[in-house]
Amino acid sequence: MKLTPKNIMPMDAYGLQRKDVRARMSSFKAQRRVQVGPFSSVIFEHFDTIWYQVHEMLYVEKAGFQQIQEEIDAYASLMPSPGVLTFTLMFEVENPEKRLAFLQSLTGVEQHIFLQWDHQTLQAIPVDSQERTRDSDGKTSAVHFMKFMFTPAQIQSFHQEKGGVTLAIKHPNYGHALTLPIALVDMLKSEVVNEGKSATDSPTR
Repeated sequence: MKLTPKNIMPMDAYGLQRKDVRARMSSFKAQRRVQVGPFSSVIFEHFDTIWYQVHEMLYVEKAGFQQIQEEIDAYASLMPSPGVLTFTLMFEVENPEKRLAFLQSLTGVEQHIFLQWDHQTLQAIPVDSQERTRDSDGKTSAVHFMKFMFTPAQIQSFHQEKGGVTLAIKHPNYGHALTLPIALVDMLKSEVVNEGKSATDSPTR
């Protein structure tokens, strides 16, 4: 499903509903967010999380109608699609000096993220070609936009998994893994669908 200008509310109407929308989205995103190790978190994206982010950007920036398509385009690569799970990976270290040293130690971390179940291992790739490692000192970005791309066989295997699903970061300087909560796995299974099948209905629409 693609986000189009037809999905965007008028900003005055959004402003009236914003408090309720933010409360619903906070709960929805909490179900899709996991902590991987002490300094990183992952949120699996959904049509609604992108819908919400675009509305927030438009509202905060007091953007006009002409900017709607620009915001939609900015988030288009992060929109999930059949056979594709997208996610945002964030590294959070409060102390600025420690944060810099930490991020400098994670050069190329985007090449070390995996989803594992049964005997399957699926490597994540960036959603776009934007370089997120600084050439001057190897510092990686604190935020990475990533995706897991499933083959039809992997989709079938994922739906049939019985032993749990693990999200792992296997960078030499940051090796951590987490077994995803069953409720989250069930949501992701319902969303990793083949072309022509519909994903889970949106709770915000």
